[in-house]
Amino acid sequence: MSEPFSFIARRGRRDSSDRRRGIALIMVLWVLVLIALVAAALRATVEAEIHAGLARTGQAQAMAAADGGVYWAIERLLERVYVGTTSDRPPVPIDDRPLVADFGDGVRAEVRIQDVGGLVDLNAAPRPLLAALIHRLGVAADRADVLAGRIMDFRDLDSEPQPRGGAEDEAYARAHMPFGPKNGPFDSPDELAQVLGIGFDLAARMKPYVTVMSGARGIDPLVAPPLVLEALPGLSDAARRLLLAERSRAGALRRTMPQVRHDMFQPSTHANYRIVSIGIAPDGARFIRESVVQIRGSRQPPYFFRSWTQRLSIPVPPES
Repeated sequence: MSEPFSFIARRGRRDSSDRRRGIALIMVLWVLVLIALVAAALRATVEAEIHAGLARTGQAQAMAAADGGVYWAIERLLERVYVGTTSDRPPVPIDDRPLVADFGDGVRAEVRIQDVGGLVDLNAAPRPLLAALIHRLGVAADRADVLAGRIMDFRDLDSEPQPRGGAEDEAYARAHMPFGPKNGPFDSPDELAQVLGIGFDLAARMKPYVTVMSGARGIDPLVAPPLVLEALPGLSDAARRLLLAERSRAGALRRTMPQVRHDMFQPSTHANYRIVSIGIAPDGARFIRESVVQIRGSRQPPYFFRSWTQRLSIPVPPES
């Protein structure tokens, strides 16, 4: 082979070898990139699992604290019945005042106990009381009266609309509602949102002040929330202030009606209590348990649950 052709052949082999090495280098770089991507994805997955595990731990602690808060409240209620004034501890308030059950290590429950005798019963309250509560929550007086009539039409058994804006099947059909009034008692305050014209927003605002478990036409002023007392038609501000002061002086165990008089006052049977317990974990996770419990006194079992619901669960987002 002549010298020029020998040089060309050697150069061709060298170029081919360089190309192979270049391709191999590119493949190695791609492999390294893929390995880095896999490692990053694995790291992100592991970190997400760690955060999710911590959140689940916090949620479990919060749920346990919320449930523990309910049973702590029941124990304090039973103490009112069986021990009364002989207890070393003051009687637990039953008018929705905030209480704290501390379980240690940063786990606690914020608890409120409300005697349902202080709430407006959706199945028994007369129209003026329902209208007064709705008006106190920011609805114009005329509109509040209409909605109160519709609550009564929702719960009563007949098909005759209440005067001044009541609503039976025909009104619901005109409003293109897929259902009519229940024509039966409310089973839960949540059903308020089904009443024509009330909707979810007003129903949510009414819910803390209403019940379906007292059976009373009126409210017990010794345990009623202040807003319910403010809503009572005909009760002056001076009488309300006097009533709250008298209630404060009387102590949590007083069961005699106060000196202030009103047609809507009715003593509670002190049997059914709404308990709202917010469990809080050390990481800030929260869990809300809401129940209604009946305290049975000397009967066995001494208490039983009439309702047991999870009102809201708030997860803790992972730290960025």
